Amino acid sequence: ASNLSSANNWWGLNKCPKAVIIVAADTSADALAAASLSDPTGLSREPYLRRSAAADPLFDPVGGFARVDTDFAPIVLTQSARSGATGLSVDARISVQDLRNGGCKKAREAIVVGGFSAVPAQVEDDLISLGVDRVFRVSGANRFETSAAIAQALNTAQAPPQVRKCRDSDGRDGDLEMHFYANSVVEWRPSVDECQLLERTVVLADGVTGADALAAGWWTSFWQVPVLLHDGSSRLRDETVVALQTLDIDNIVILGGVKAISSEIVRQAG
Repeated sequence: ASNLSSANNWWGLNKCPKAVIIVAADTSADALAAASLSDPTGLSREPYLRRSAAADPLFDPVGGFARVDTDFAPIVLTQSARSGATGLSVDARISVQDLRNGGCKKAREAIVVGGFSAVPAQVEDDLISLGVDRVFRVSGANRFETSAAIAQALNTAQAPPQVRKCRDSDGRDGDLEMHFYANSVVEWRPSVDECQLLERTVVLADGVTGADALAAGWWTSFWQVPVLLHDGSSRLRDETVVALQTLDIDNIVILGGVKAISSEIVRQAG
């Protein structure tokens, strides 16, 4: 359409997402970890999440686990309980209604990222009332535990057995294209004519300011790489340690310099 008033379909992504991701707006921490949930390629192994609300709880039992289709899922911010909110913000309601009732009519699932102090419990009922069929919540006691929970939901993987190198390894022809292989498989390019696949990869980033994770959000999303957060102290968070011990990890990408993630923290993570 030449203008929005005459548009008869949902617009923005040029895709029809089946899920929307809801995060608190007062801090970037949950959104940084949630970015890896949204799949811009449509090729990932979807995250395995716990259902927290359902329009038909007999058919979709609350407390059950399922894989959620997060292809092209947008992240929508809502006012947090820490800021006094008791339900879904008006602008977030409008966004969900647009996704649910617009030209796509496919957005039937929602993922709430963060605990009740971040995203109020009432938000789940609000989403159901807007026509969402199933709501999933991934959360922890704090941002570090939430990021670890997201990492467990995404998990890690190896490249397919027949794939042993980058599909487009040489950029000297001026036409370099990224590809998706499997969750957490990253193309590592030291130079324009070098490329290797880092399988079973996670990211460790500062979770206080979040600037480095924000800059990397486009590729943690593209390759579905779990993001673990650190608090700037001299010891790894217990929540991060548990995630590092329980996930199958071959590679850790450290984001930022030694002021963000110290050499001692790198040693502990290794």
